[in-house]
Amino acid sequence: MEKVKFAILSTQRSGSTLMYSSLASHPLIKCLGEIFLPTYKADYSYFEHVRQTGISRPLELLRRKNLVYGLLDRLYDSSTESAIGFKYMYSHSWHVPYRFPMVMKYIKENDVRVLHLLRDSPLNTCVSRQMAKSTSTFHSRTVKDQPNIRIDIPLMMKQLKRIETQKARWRSRLRKLDSLEISYEEFVEKKRETSIRILDFLGVDHDIELVSPLKKLISRPLRETVENYSEMASAVKAAGYGQFLVE
Repeated sequence: MEKVKFAILSTQRSGSTLMYSSLASHPLIKCLGEIFLPTYKADYSYFEHVRQTGISRPLELLRRKNLVYGLLDRLYDSSTESAIGFKYMYSHSWHVPYRFPMVMKYIKENDVRVLHLLRDSPLNTCVSRQMAKSTSTFHSRTVKDQPNIRIDIPLMMKQLKRIETQKARWRSRLRKLDSLEISYEEFVEKKRETSIRILDFLGVDHDIELVSPLKKLISRPLRETVENYSEMASAVKAAGYGQFLVE
């Protein structure tokens, strides 16, 4: 049976690490993290791949497309698992010299399936980003005490607008690709039902339960977590995002 090639497309603090670690627990799936992140140290790290070639930085930029294609070819040909994938973040696709927009071209040319992971509430994404930055804790395998935080409202409003714009843009880009949209909330709250949809999309046995060692970092309602909740709520409502205050 032909292997299924896939990528998890998402933005930061939307549950992509939960998703990839859950998929990696399936015996027929090989799923890696952000292989295009400079700090990524596991198998198929792009920057480790470049280091091993020994080429200079200017030459790497000139040859980046070929290097990316070579790495992804090697990844997708590497394993006996039935489905193989990795995390690809919105920010990786930006058309600047140090990013990787050519990955989307590879996806289109090589029939790579896309799991598009969103959060129903971009407000929760923004709060999660500020919480992670404030505590320097981005993922945890143990339940931690949850501190209260004061939200930088101008920054949050800027991020909210960007997330909503990106969501619409990516939905449009994915229309012609083999993609499945999943929300973080449905994966957490209706895990079994949602897992079956995902595993069927990837063409593997859906009778196996997906598990992840990760724990939620924010478990209390926002009004109990955000010190300046009233101020934040007013700003969110004024900007037309009041529907995301529902908890």
